[in-house]
Amino acid sequence: MNWQPIETAPKDGTEILAAVRYPNKGFYETFLLYWATILEEYPEGVWVFGSYYPITYGKPTHWIEVPQYVEPTEESKEPPQPVVKEEWFS
Repeated sequence: MNWQPIETAPKDGTEILAAVRYPNKGFYETFLLYWATILEEYPEGVWVFGSYYPITYGKPTHWIEVPQYVEPTEESKEPPQPVVKEEWFS
């Protein structure tokens, strides 16, 4: 599973894990997003999360398929967390 440019992400309503860059803050955050074309304010479509909330405060730059949940083992009660490193996108 490798991070890919957001331009290659599916725009058919499939949920993706996206790296969103905050232009004025210099860091990334991950969101579960999907492409929506039903919002009047965005007739060409827009990346949204939840119930059609557009990402407007940052820019999605990369994506991967949503990782499948892994059941915690006895050694670790915490499930693995996705990691985003800035050098992956340079």
